[in-house]
Amino acid sequence: MNPAELSVLEFAPGYGRVTRHLFPKLNARRYVACDIHPDAVNFLKDKLGVEAKLSSAIPEALAIGDTFDFIFVLSLFSHLPDLAFRRWLRVLYERLAPGGVLLFTTHGESALVKAPNLLEGYDNVKGFGFLPQSEQLDLDLEQYGTSVAAPNYVISAIYSSTSGRIESFTPCCWFGIQDEWIVQKPR
Repeated sequence: MNPAELSVLEFAPGYGRVTRHLFPKLNARRYVACDIHPDAVNFLKDKLGVEAKLSSAIPEALAIGDTFDFIFVLSLFSHLPDLAFRRWLRVLYERLAPGGVLLFTTHGESALVKAPNLLEGYDNVKGFGFLPQSEQLDLDLEQYGTSVAAPNYVISAIYSSTSGRIESFTPCCWFGIQDEWIVQKPR
């Protein structure tokens, strides 16, 4: 599909670390950024010229309404506890148009080597761990901390929370610590 025909949602972009590059490069028909921080939403609108909306701490309360051809989520799933991980995955997947693609990243098992403190909250059997530690001091640490998700955990979460198909998995491709997952919704 031609990027100019796409509707894009960038979810949890913060102050536009990627938005400032992706938004002009894609030149999409519609590009929406959605973040939980009101100051970030204002920055995205005022400084980057992006349509921006305020998110919610409760996944099911996300008031986007529309569906999108492409949803990009960098790093949010690296900070969610187990139940929120699956809830956000389901809610964002539901916002995909038929045939749409969800790209998200997680801290994979390599994070356990690069940040050994994460072993403290990691369950080898489940393939998941969460620590209530974050640089985001304004967010509830029980809902936004630091997590590690092994491939077996993420695959299970995708198939239990969506009807999508995993199109791609690339370990350590973002910042040398984040795994990339691409899931497509059937047409």
